[in-house]
Amino acid sequence: MKKALLYLVAVMLPLAGWSDDDLDKLLDKLGKKKGSGEVPPDVLKQRREAIAKRALSRVKLVESPALKAIRQREPEPGPGRLIYRDDFESYKPGDHPKHWPAKTCHVVKVNTPENRSQVMKFAPVKPYDTHAYMDPKIFATNFRLKFDFLCGESGEVTWLTRLHGERGHSLWSNENYYQTGFYTTEGRPLSFGARHLWTGGGHPFVNAPQPAVTLPQPSHQLAWHSAEIVMDDDRFILKLNGVRVLDGHYPVLMARTRKGLKYGFGLVARDAYSSTPKAPWVYNEWYDNIEIYDLGTPIRERRWPRRWHVAPWGDDANSGADPAHPWRTLAKAFSQMRRGDQLTLQAGEYAGDVSWQKPAAADLPRADATLADFPTVIRATPHEQVTLTGHWNLANAGHVSLERLQFTGKNSSLTMESARQSEVALKRLQFGNQSAGLKITARDQAKILAGRSLFLGAPVKTKTTADAQVTFARSVFTQTPTGGSYLHCTFTTPAPAGKLVNCLSLRSLEAAGKVLHDPANGRFDPKGEAEFIDTGKVLKVKLPAWADMPTAGRLDLGAFEYFPPAEVVVNFPPLTKDILTGKPVMTPVKERAEILRTAIARLRPGVTLRVGDGLWTEGDLALGGLRGEPYAPIRIESAQPLGAVIHGGVRFTNCDWLHLGGFRIAGWQGTKPFKVSEGLTWSGCGRTFVERCEITAFGHAGVSGEEQGVTLRQNWIHHNGTGGLNHGIYWSGEGPSWVVGNTFYGNAGWAFHNHQGAYDGWRGWKHNVHHNLFIGPGGAVVTTGSRGRFFHNTIIRASNAAFWFYNDGHRDNRIANNLIVDSTNSIHTRDGNTFTHNLTFNKTKTLLGDHALTADPRFVDPTKHDYRLQPNSPARNAGKPVGLSINPRPTIGAYDGTPAWAPPKPLPKYVPEALRGKKDAPKLPGIKID
Repeated sequence: MKKALLYLVAVMLPLAGWSDDDLDKLLDKLGKKKGSGEVPPDVLKQRREAIAKRALSRVKLVESPALKAIRQREPEPGPGRLIYRDDFESYKPGDHPKHWPAKTCHVVKVNTPENRSQVMKFAPVKPYDTHAYMDPKIFATNFRLKFDFLCGESGEVTWLTRLHGERGHSLWSNENYYQTGFYTTEGRPLSFGARHLWTGGGHPFVNAPQPAVTLPQPSHQLAWHSAEIVMDDDRFILKLNGVRVLDGHYPVLMARTRKGLKYGFGLVARDAYSSTPKAPWVYNEWYDNIEIYDLGTPIRERRWPRRWHVAPWGDDANSGADPAHPWRTLAKAFSQMRRGDQLTLQAGEYAGDVSWQKPAAADLPRADATLADFPTVIRATPHEQVTLTGHWNLANAGHVSLERLQFTGKNSSLTMESARQSEVALKRLQFGNQSAGLKITARDQAKILAGRSLFLGAPVKTKTTADAQVTFARSVFTQTPTGGSYLHCTFTTPAPAGKLVNCLSLRSLEAAGKVLHDPANGRFDPKGEAEFIDTGKVLKVKLPAWADMPTAGRLDLGAFEYFPPAEVVVNFPPLTKDILTGKPVMTPVKERAEILRTAIARLRPGVTLRVGDGLWTEGDLALGGLRGEPYAPIRIESAQPLGAVIHGGVRFTNCDWLHLGGFRIAGWQGTKPFKVSEGLTWSGCGRTFVERCEITAFGHAGVSGEEQGVTLRQNWIHHNGTGGLNHGIYWSGEGPSWVVGNTFYGNAGWAFHNHQGAYDGWRGWKHNVHHNLFIGPGGAVVTTGSRGRFFHNTIIRASNAAFWFYNDGHRDNRIANNLIVDSTNSIHTRDGNTFTHNLTFNKTKTLLGDHALTADPRFVDPTKHDYRLQPNSPARNAGKPVGLSINPRPTIGAYDGTPAWAPPKPLPKYVPEALRGKKDAPKLPGIKID
C-alpha cells in the first residue's frame, strides 16, 4: 500500500507541475525518514520516464507540399541583422533582463524537461499590468523573431509585433497592435494566430483573412517548443520546432504601416494566463533563447480603402474620418477619395459640381481580392435626406455604388461613364424639381443597374456599346427615357422603345392618378382595384434584393407591388382533456412557440398579425427577413395590451418597416428571472418600431445591439440587470434612433447607455431621446456619442447622473427642456454641446447650463408616480423651441400635452402567471412599484 502511494506521489504529482523539492517535502510528510536523501531509485526512474514520455512526445511535423512549393517559388528573406539576443543565463534569479520592464519581466530558475536553466517570466503584478513593452531601442519593420516557449495547462504565449506609438503608456495609443502567438490547452493541438487589433471596427478589414494555423502537435504541460516568426512586408512565415507550418501573404498585416516608422515589440497576457497563480510551475508566460533580427527589406506603403464623412455643418480642416469630424464640401471629399473608399453624406443640401474621373485605386487588404470586392460607395446617412444641387460627373471610376441621393434643381444632374468590366449600382436615387437628369454611357462589358429610383420630370439618356448593359428596375419615369432595358418600371408618359418586362405605361400623370395612390405627391403604389394587379410574368433574371420588392400573390405590373391589407389572428389551440383525469390540458409551450413562428414566417407587407393572450415562448423569438414597405408595413401586435408574453429575447434580423406592439417581453426561463442576457437586438435592419411593450428582467440589458433606424415609443423598460454594468438600453452602434415617450425604472445600471467602442470610430451618433420618464436609483442618460438630441425628459432620483458625457471627443449634443429632480449630474459643455432651459429641483447637484430654472415642478401626485404637471407648474411654457412643438414657449419635461409622446405610468414588477401568489416567488431588485 505504501509503495503504491509512493508511486502515486512520485509519478503523478510531477505531471501536475510539482518540483523535486516539493515532492521530497511531501514524501517526508508521508513517512519518509528525514535525511535519507532520495526517493527510492525505481520510483524516481518511473517518475522521470513518465514525465519524459508525456512532456516530450511530439508529432513529427513535416513541411507540406504546398509550403514547399511556396518556398521554391518565393525564397524567404535572408537571416537579417541581429539586434537582440538573450538566453537569460547571466542574471540572478529575480533580476529583470535588459530591454524589458522591471515591473513585469523577471528571470526565474526552472527545472523542466529540456530546460534546466534560467528563463524570462512575464507576469503582470496587477490585472492592469498585462502588457510589457520592450525598450524602444529594439525595433524593426521587417524582422525574424526566434524564441522558445513553455506550454502551460491552457492560455496564450503572445507577442506584440509591429507595435508603434506611445509604448509604455497605453496599448490603445499605439498606432499598430499586432497580436501574434500560440494558444495552448493541455492535450489538444497547438493553434497559432496573428491578428491586427486596431482595425477601427470594419471596412476594409471585414473578412480579410489573418494568419492562423492549427498544428497536429499536442500541447503538453512542461513541453518546450521553438518558434520562428518572419514578417516581411505582408508576407508571414511561421516555423515550429524548425519546420515551416505557415507561409502566405496577408496584406491586412500592413494595416496602418507606413514607411519611415520604427516598430517595436512587446508581450501581452491580456486575455488568458498560462495557468492559475497557485500553480507551482508556469504562471503567465515563460520565454527562453529570444533572438530578433532586422531583415532590412523594404516595405510598400499602403493606402487602404477608407471611410470618409461630409456634412453641411462640417469643416474642411477636419479629418473627415468619422461622423463627428466631417468635411464641409464635396470638393474636399472627392479630392481625397480613391476607388474603394466609402463616402457618407449627412443630412442637408450640397451645392457645387463634382468631377471624379479615372481616380487612383486604393490598395486591397486581401491577397486574393479585386476592386470588385471593394466598390466605391457614395451614400446618404441612412434614414436621412441628402439633396444635391450641382452636376456630378463620374467617369471611369470602376465599381461604384450611389445610394439614397436626391438631385434637385435645374443645375443638378448625374453623368455616369463606365467601361471595361466595371459594375455600377444606382440605389434609390431621385431626380426632380427640374433636374437635368441622368446621362449614362456604358462601354465594353460594363454593367449598370438602377433600382428603386424616381425620375420625376427629369430626362434619362442611355448609350451603350459592345456588350455593355444598362438596366432600370422598379423605377418610375415621368419623362420618356432613351436606351437601356426596363424591368418592372412605371411610366406616366409613353413607354420607351426597347426591352420592357412587366412595365406599366400610363401615358399621363392624370391617368396615373386614377390607378395609383397619389402620384402627384410621389406615391406610385397601385390602388386595390387596378386591373394590372397579378398580371405580371415571372422574371427570367434575378434582381438583387435592393432593386426588387416582395410580392403578394403573382407579380404586378409597374414599379410598386400592391399589398392588400389583411389581419391574421393566432391563438392557443383549444384546451384538451386528459383521458385519465379529465382535467384540461394546455398546449405545451414548445408547440405554442412553433405555432407563433409559423404564423410569423408567412407575413408579408401589409399584414397585421394579432397574437392572443398567454405565454408563447420560453426562448428567443426570431423576427428575420420581415421586410415591409413604408406604405405597407408589417405589424405584429398583441391582441390585448401586454396580453401576449415572450419569455426570452426578440431578435430583429434583416427587417424593414416592421412594427412590434403591445407584447410583454421578459428575461425569464421558467421560474427564474435574468436568465436571458438581452431583450431586443438588431442586425442588418432598416426601420423597425417597438411600441407599448414591457421589457423587463433581462440579465444584461433590456435593449441592446446595433440600433440604426430603431424607434422605441411608449414602452416600459424596467428592472433589467443585476449590477451596475447592466442597463435598460445598452446601444453601441450608429444612429439615427428615436427613443420617445418611454418609462424607465428599476434598472440596475443606466436607463439609456450609448457607448461606442472608445477606439472604434465615433459610432455613438444622432440619438433622439425625448419625452421619456426616467426614475432612479440608476443613472438616466450616458453617452460617448455626438449630435444627440436630449429634449423634454423628466428625470427622478438619478443617483449616478441625469446626463453624463464621458468621452472627451463627444460634440454637438443638445440637452434642453428637461426636468430633473433629486438627481446628480455631470455635463461637459465643450465641443459645441449645449445645455439650456432645464428645470432642476431638490438636492439636484448639476451644471445648470444656460437659462436654468430652479423650482418645484408641482407634479400631480409623485407618490403614485404621476409626474404630470399641475396647471400652476413653473415648467409650463418655460422651455425653448427645439422643433417638437409649434408652441414658441414649450413646456419643460415629458408631459407637455402631446399624447403620442407621453410616457406611461410605471407597471408593477412582472411575475409569471405560474408564480403569482406563491410565497417563494423570486424577488426582483429595484425600486418598489405597487
